[in-house]
Amino acid sequence: LPTKWILLDSWWYYKGAGGGVKNWTARPDIFPNGSRYVYEQTGWKIQAHNRYWSTDNDYKSMYPFTCSSQDCLPTEYQFWEYLFGINQDWGLTVYEQDWLSTSEDSVPQLQ
Repeated sequence: LPTKWILLDSWWYYKGAGGGVKNWTARPDIFPNGSRYVYEQTGWKIQAHNRYWSTDNDYKSMYPFTCSSQDCLPTEYQFWEYLFGINQDWGLTVYEQDWLSTSEDSVPQLQ
């Protein structure tokens, strides 16, 4: 069967404090030509994994997050519009929010 999809798990993006996501962009040591290059060369749709958001994530300066001592959650839908908007050009079709139990256990607003 021909492969038409690829799953990018937690190894492709930048990690911050506590191992959470600092910046959800492709690291150049993993994709020297960028993630868009993979999509352009293969035509494969991409499912991309995301961990919990780090307390030192790069997006906190642009969008509101609620944070515990271990992780953060974005609190406005504009963040998601931004994140998905800037990631469509490299074939992102499925976003996988993993590690939900970490946020559920640590962020007070989810208690």
